[in-house]
Amino acid sequence: MNQIFGTSTLFAVALLAFSTIHVLWFALIVLFIYGRAMSSSNIAALAYVQLNTPRNRLGRVFSLYTIVFRVGPAIGAFLFGALAERTNLDTAGLAFGAVGLAITLAIAAAVLRSMRPV
Repeated sequence: MNQIFGTSTLFAVALLAFSTIHVLWFALIVLFIYGRAMSSSNIAALAYVQLNTPRNRLGRVFSLYTIVFRVGPAIGAFLFGALAERTNLDTAGLAFGAVGLAITLAIAAAVLRSMRPV
């Protein structure tokens, strides 16, 4: 669980950083970190689902997981493009990075608080 939240946080922070950088070589390094964090987060989330889902429901859970992780990025890309068209790419990247970071931290706080022993 910590790996999911850690890499998701790095993912959002890297987007924020990438949106503010205008030096190509540094932007490429941040983009590499962004891609690694995104991949690590997705792999950790998929492993968590596989390891914590009852075997008799795994197919149903995977179909829902697939819908969320296929449709979600497509809708996000559409919204990102719409925002970038109205403002600019830097503003859209900063907005999406900030919202992603806020949502990640809020979910992490809620999940970790619920896992705390009573």
